[in-house]
Order: sequence, then structure tokens, then C-alpha cells
Amino acid sequence: YPRLSSVLILLIAGGLTWLASYVAAWLPGADGRFELTNCVVPDEPGSDSQRAIEQTIPARPRRYFAPLLIFCIFLRLEVFYRVNSQLQCSTPGIQSFLSLYLVLYHVLYYQKARAPPPEEDPWATPLDDLAVWANGSGSLALGSTFLVCYGTFVAVTQESRSTFFCSSLSDSRLSTLAFQLVGLFLDAAIISLFWRILSWAKTTKVRLRTLASILLLSGVFIKVFQILISPLVSTSEGYPASIGGIDSLYIFDVFIDGFAFSVLVVSLGVLVCETSPVTPASLVTFICGMTASFQNISHIGTWQMQSKIVAIGPLYLLTAGYSMFLYSTNVRSILFIPRVLLLIILLATFIGMTITGLVKSTTEKQHPLNKIIYDTRVESDRWLRHAMTSDNIRTAVNVYHERHYGRDPPPNFDKWFEFAKARKTAIIDHFEQMESDIFPFWGVQPEAIRQAYDQRVAKEPHIAVVTIANKRVAHNYDGDDENRRVLNELVTMIQGFVEHLSDMKVPINLSNQPRVLTPWYDLRRIDIAGMKNKFKHLSSRSAEDPAADGIGDAPQPEKAVEAQSSDSQHVQDKPKVVADSPIVVSHTKRDMFASTKAWREMEASVCPEDSPGRSGLRWNVRDFCTSCARPHSDEQFLKRYPQSKSLCDQQDLMRLHSFHTSAPPITPLQELLPIFSRHKADGFNDILIPLVPLADEGPEVTKGFRQRKDGVYWRGKIGNKPISDEALRGNHKHRLVHLVNNATAAEEVTMMLGAPSQGNWYSYETVSAREANAVLPLDVGISEYACSGGPGCEAAEAELGRKVAVGDPLNNRYVLLLDEDTAPPAGMLRTIRSAGSVPLLSSVFGEWYSERLIPWLHFVPIDTRFQALHSTVAYFIGLKGRGAINGREVEFEARWEDAEWIATQGARWAGEALRREDMEIYLFRLLLEWGRVVRDDRDSIGFKLEK
Repeated sequence: YPRLSSVLILLIAGGLTWLASYVAAWLPGADGRFELTNCVVPDEPGSDSQRAIEQTIPARPRRYFAPLLIFCIFLRLEVFYRVNSQLQCSTPGIQSFLSLYLVLYHVLYYQKARAPPPEEDPWATPLDDLAVWANGSGSLALGSTFLVCYGTFVAVTQESRSTFFCSSLSDSRLSTLAFQLVGLFLDAAIISLFWRILSWAKTTKVRLRTLASILLLSGVFIKVFQILISPLVSTSEGYPASIGGIDSLYIFDVFIDGFAFSVLVVSLGVLVCETSPVTPASLVTFICGMTASFQNISHIGTWQMQSKIVAIGPLYLLTAGYSMFLYSTNVRSILFIPRVLLLIILLATFIGMTITGLVKSTTEKQHPLNKIIYDTRVESDRWLRHAMTSDNIRTAVNVYHERHYGRDPPPNFDKWFEFAKARKTAIIDHFEQMESDIFPFWGVQPEAIRQAYDQRVAKEPHIAVVTIANKRVAHNYDGDDENRRVLNELVTMIQGFVEHLSDMKVPINLSNQPRVLTPWYDLRRIDIAGMKNKFKHLSSRSAEDPAADGIGDAPQPEKAVEAQSSDSQHVQDKPKVVADSPIVVSHTKRDMFASTKAWREMEASVCPEDSPGRSGLRWNVRDFCTSCARPHSDEQFLKRYPQSKSLCDQQDLMRLHSFHTSAPPITPLQELLPIFSRHKADGFNDILIPLVPLADEGPEVTKGFRQRKDGVYWRGKIGNKPISDEALRGNHKHRLVHLVNNATAAEEVTMMLGAPSQGNWYSYETVSAREANAVLPLDVGISEYACSGGPGCEAAEAELGRKVAVGDPLNNRYVLLLDEDTAPPAGMLRTIRSAGSVPLLSSVFGEWYSERLIPWLHFVPIDTRFQALHSTVAYFIGLKGRGAINGREVEFEARWEDAEWIATQGARWAGEALRREDMEIYLFRLLLEWGRVVRDDRDSIGFKLEK
């Protein structure tokens, strides 16, 4: 609620500033006009102290300055809302020139005529003469400030851009820049008016109360003005629909922001009266510029900083500019640091950072993907040995003990082992996904889990129940659609081992989205309870448990509590579930905002309190979030694929994927309920279960890799989720199409290319996005819009266009796989099973088999930010003979052998670990584990080898 927040922060800051006036005696200038060190003019006119102080005193303020200041604050906030709503179109670094505005005002309207030069000193050196000339020189002050401002501007504009795009139809970079310049002028006007008003206050107490009054009146004026114009203009945006939309966390955040703002304005209010606005503004600009320069120099040689000149150049401007500024404004110390010492520190820093930047290399002998692919081959061998350690039941039991804190395997584990071995599985010991899915339920009482079946889960839409009782299995879904076929196939798979299962219910999620999103605090409490059971088993592993003798036999229903006896009824007596009606979603702006806000609060609640995702959205959609991508990246490329799905470590992900940009059709459940789903995203607590695809995967394509088209292919569909202004520009499918098909002349990408005139060396270069798209065979587009009209749908089609699907995607060597709105890519397994096509996968979802697929071995991972898309495609396809890039032909040979190897390895592995038999093996073990968790005697049962 930006408008409400602004009003509340102004009111809170005003109130706190008024309270601060009661302790003004502890602040500088408490004695007012009678203290010579204060900025107020002393009573004795014509005194030496008056002449010295007049150099820092502005003209007396006019009576209309206070209302003018309040109106400027109101206008500045409105400009801020406008720029922030199109931040992706804004120009970074504009605020760097604020101090230039202030110096210009100081020189033109305030600076007194320079005193006549002193008598010539015959012993003065040229440096002394230069210092005398520089002291108080207006032209030098302007020139030096411009160098500082421009150096800061260049330094901060080197940040890589996000693919959150500025629409060429709905947005305007030019108008946004105009608003930024207006905002810059208003900032300078507000600071100058504050300075004029506060400098003539008699005491610090009066100064603080004047400041508090202006803040309070500004907050009141903004709200009253919005009420008065509400009949003519809609002002509801930025305010909650009702008081119920404000929670305690919001109030706490607003109070903290108000307190911080109060401390800032009080500190600056005292400081500017001791000097002038020019000194603190220039100091802040200089510090920001130096910080950005240090960061740029540290990035030399990476994909984010390709040029040494661009990185080091601003450092020269900042050092020279600020050194001259200190003399031209006669600043003799900064924060008790003498000017001479400050210049020595500045010179040493300048020399050190210059040397650091020059010794860094901007070229690499080996392409990063060479090393990533090689390392993956080595790591995959280790992972495979870890996943298939056991070759007999005794070893399998020992491995289970080691990886489950001493807990015994579930009853009938030996039957599962025989079942898996008979089907020649490649995975016998690695089921970490299953363990993490089921583990939280060890902290829930079995009776509570069973009650959840009947009291909560059964009432939820799009839920069917598979019931296992008396060695029989059936489902209760009565619809005649694809879901019925999926459930029939599931029942058929279970029938192959149902004789070894205990009685249980398995709620199946039929919707195309995950369902259980439990807050971190609740899940943490449950996990702690589950950990107690783990350590109990670990500490008692060596002790014999008499109650466990003969537990390897199939569990008997009569050993369960009476509450579970209802599961032993005939499965055909269960109530039938019919197909649910289609979900209707609202496309109004207010409903979209309310639902999206609630959805994001739910997602943030699953993150630990010290994680970045807990604090919510990343506000800066314009710039690339380096800290978000660094944990899972190796330079520009995605290396640690599982970490790339983490929501809590990536604040920007909430605005870069359609699953996060707007609420799903069905509101997730925040209780830990036992629901089995086909897929889920990070933070969800559904239990993954193998299910056959909803639709036929299509015929097999038998052409080899070399016979298929050498290009990247993708066709997408816009689903029925509402499309807000933010979703239009941040949806992962929209961003891809814009980047490849609609890139503007101002947009650039970074590519790893062959270094000019350096043989087989490589370096990163900034390339026009249009130029990169022209040389690479990227065939992507939207082929279908299912969003049922509405302004968002029409805007999406106008922006992205429509591109007809051309043949089977597997006719291409490279198939790009992107998530649907609430589900993983369709046809993913089919692509992996095809030995002639390489899957380029970008997904935030996981399925039962996801942990079995190794990136850069079975598929090529693509970060959802698409920062390495062009570099990755260029590595496999090559650039030689495809056209000029940056004005030259790039001799970059294709690495199609690596691509063919990945396609072949993926298909081979799918034939070993992703078969229907592997689905049955996973399902068998999952139901054994789940059958134990829901039994009251779960802590005493398990499989034990005979002595």
C-alpha cells in the first residue's frame, strides 16, 4: 500500500521529530543565536563572527515557503509513484546529479562575492597560489561536482539489467526519464526550502518542531487532497480495500520506516545548518560512486564487467572531482578527518584499486561450460555409486539405517527389495525426495493424520482418494475424463504389490497445481517433533526390541487403533467424487491485487525468518539480482540446479515466474495435510507420487541428432490466470518471447565469445539483443491464448503476438522446456527419452523423478532469468559463419558433440531409471513408508533381518 504507507510514515516521523525536540538540549545549536558555532546569525552586526558565518547562511525565508514545501513533498511522492510503477523503464543513476543541482543553486543564488585577493606573498609556491584560487571558486565547484556526479552515474549504470521488460506498447522510457528529471528538480527544491526555513530557526528545539510540523502537515495534506479529488479520479490504488487488509506486520514495518526517516531528517536538519546542503549531498554521492566503482572493479573478468576502462574510469573522475571539490568549497574536514589525511587515503585507495583492476584478466583459456560438463561427468559417477550401493538385502538394510538415523526400514522392505531387483532398477538406495516429503508427518500423531482425511482433505476440491483395504485397491473418482484414466493407471500399478501394503488412504491432488503450503514456524515445530523420533531410533539402534520380532510379516489391520478400522471397509462403499466444475478466476484489478498480495504473503511465510525471501519482494525489477543468482551459478551459467528452485533464497523470483506473479486458481492449504501430488514448487509440502501423463505424449521421433534441425524451438500457451501489469512484464514466458522476438534497440545481452585476436581464448562481451537474436536460430513464440479475453489478455497478445506451432518439437536438435503457469513443462519426459533432441530446461517445479536427472548430463539447465540463454545456445550451435557480432566475424566452433552426448545420455538414463517399472518401484516404497507413518504402532514396527 504505497500511498497509505507514505502518509503513515510522514505522520509517524513528524510525531517522533516533535518528541525529539524535548531532548534538543543534547543536540548541536541548542543555545540558538547566542552560540557562535551555530548557523544562525549572531546579534552583533558587522562582527568577524558574523562575516564568517554569513558564508553558510541563506537568505531569510519567505512566508509562503512552508506551504510551497508541503506541496513539493506531495508532488515528489506522486512522481515517485509514477516512476516506481515503471521502474523497468527508468534510467539508473539519475539521482547522482542531485548535488550538481544544489551546487548550481548555491553558486547562482546564494554565494557571496569573493573577497578581494590578499597581498601577494613572495614566498608562496605555485601550489599555494592554486589553493588560494580554488578556495571558494564557483566555476571550480561546478566543474568538480560535475565530475563526481558523472563518475557516480557511469559507475552505477554498469549493473546488468533484468529481463523484466519495458513494454514498447504500454510503457515509455522517454516519459519515465522526464518524470525522473522532474523528481530530481523537486528533490533539490525540497532540500533548498528546508535549508532556508530551518537555518533561520532560533534554536534547535524550534528547528525540530518546525520540521515536525511540516512533516505532519504534509501527511495530512496528502490524505485530504486525495479525499477531495476522489469523486473525479480513482485514488483507491495504493490503499487496502478495508481495515482488515492491514496486519500487525505491516504496522510494525511502517513504524520502523517512520522511525528511520525521523532519525534521517533530524540528523540532516542539524547537519545542513552547520554547513550547507552541498557538502552532505556531495559526500553521499561520492560514497555511492566509490562503492559502485569498487564493485565494478571486483567484477572485472566476469560476465557482469567485461571492460577494464569502464570499471576503472569512474574511479579517476571521482578521485579528481572530489579532491577539487574539497578545496573549491573550503571543506577542511569530513567526520573529524582532516582534508590532507582524507586526500592521502583517497590517493592510496585510487592507486590500490587501479592496480587491482589492471592485473585482473578479462579472458579465459577455457570456456566455462567445458569445465561444468566435465565436472558433471565426474560427479555423476559418484552419485550413481551412492544411489545403487546395495546388491543384497542385508546391505540395503544397513544403508537404510545409516541414512535414516538408525530407523528400521518399513515392514515388507524385503518384498520391495525383491520387487525392485526383479525389475532391474538403477536406483536402489537414493530416495531423498521421498524422505523429505514424508518426514514432517513423523511429527504428527497418526490419529491426527487419519482424521485429516475425513475432516479436511475430503472437503477440498479436485481431490480423489485411493483406498487400500483388505489387500484391495480402488479410487472414488466418478468423472469421465483424463483424471479417471490417470487414477485407473495408478490403481493398476498398486495392484501389482497391494498384498504387501497395510490399509491406508491416499488423497490424490487432481488439480494442475501443488496444494499444501505450510508456514515455516508451524513446519519447524512439527519437524522438531519428528527429529525426536529420529534421535530416539539412533540412540536405541543397538538395543533389541521384543515387540519387533516377526515384524517382517505383512502388517495386520487388527493391530491398528479403532479409528483406522473404517479403512477396512470394502472400498466400493466409499463416497464417489465427480469431476469438479471449471475454476472461475477474477480479472478485475482490485481482485487481482488482493489475491496476489495474500498469495505472496503465504509464500513468504514458508521461508525461515533469516532468509531473504521472508522479507517479501525485491523492489528493484530493473536490475539483475546478482546475490539471488550467485549461490547456484558458475559465472553466467546455472550449475547447481536444485538450488535454482529455492524461493527463499531468491527474492526476485516472485516477480519473474508466472506461478509467483499471481495467485493460483485454488488457494493453497496452510495446514500440513496429507495430499499426494504430481509436482510441487519449493516451499510446498505435497507428497510427490508417480502418475502417468494426463495426455498422450505423442509418437516417437526416430531421426538421429544430426538429422534434426539445428535450432532451438519452443511454443507456449498463455493460461487462464489473470494477467496484471506486473505479470505481463515479469511472466517467464512473456520475458522469453520479448527477449528473443521483441527486443528493443536499447536492450543488450552478455555473451561468451572468442576473444578478438587471441586464438582459442574466450571473453564476455556486451551484444545488442537484436544482433544476438539475428545470428542464433531461436524459434520461440506463443501459439495459444487461453486467458478468456480481458484487458490483460488483450495486452499480452498485442505485446507478444501469436506464432503458429510448426510440426513436432522433436524435429529440432534443441527443445526449450518452460513451465506452464502452475505446472512443469508438458512433454518433458518425452523430450528426455528422445536421443536426438537436447532438452533445455527452465523450471521451478519438481516431480518424483527430478532428483534422478542430473543437469549438464541429462539436460541443459537454463536459469529462469535467461541471463545465459544466448551464451549457452552459442556454445552448442556455434557462431562461425552465422554473421557479424559487434562488427566482426566470430570464429566460434559449434560444440555439437557435447549436445549429442547429453541427448544420448538423457535417453539412455531415461530407459534405465524413468521407466514405468521405476514408477512402480518408487510407488511401492512410498506406500510402504506412508503405511507405517499412519499406524499408531509406527515407532515399534519395521523390518529386521533375522539373526
